[in-house]
Amino acid sequence: MDYEFWWSKIQHGNQDAFNDLFRALYPELKAYGMKIAPREDLVQDAIQKLFVKLWKRKDTLGQVKSVKSYILKGYRRTLIDLLAAEQRRARLTSPGEQAFHLSPEDLKIYHQEQEQQARQLSTLLSQLPEKQREIIYLRFYNQLSFQEIADILDINYQTARNYGSKAIRYLSEHWKPD
Repeated sequence: MDYEFWWSKIQHGNQDAFNDLFRALYPELKAYGMKIAPREDLVQDAIQKLFVKLWKRKDTLGQVKSVKSYILKGYRRTLIDLLAAEQRRARLTSPGEQAFHLSPEDLKIYHQEQEQQARQLSTLLSQLPEKQREIIYLRFYNQLSFQEIADILDINYQTARNYGSKAIRYLSEHWKPD
């Protein structure tokens, strides 16, 4: 996908490029959002809110290193903000980090492994801390660099690499081949 091409066209007010970018990223944003907050209505609201904001600010959008990473980061913030606002309305006392889940179905699709291997991997992933699970998801499902992951999660680059390395080490040490 040529996100950067669309981005430059959007900066000049090209609505077709905006629509193309929206359609290209919508499935990934929705899947990622469902991992953070498994509520389709909230996930779709966050996507809409983000893209409306982008379109309103099209004239002031600057150049970015990675359009996909920039949008994923903005989307994550938008979704978390919506969740926090909803929690405040519901008078929950501790908003905290949002739960992040990987299901055996996701692993089967993304890694095209046998069902038994997907279950084993899912069990191992569920034993990881949430940040490590999220980094694994962003790295291997969305094929993002550690720098892009660090930007999305608002952590430094080395922390993202360390968490990713710890997660991979744990998975490889505990993996039992058939």
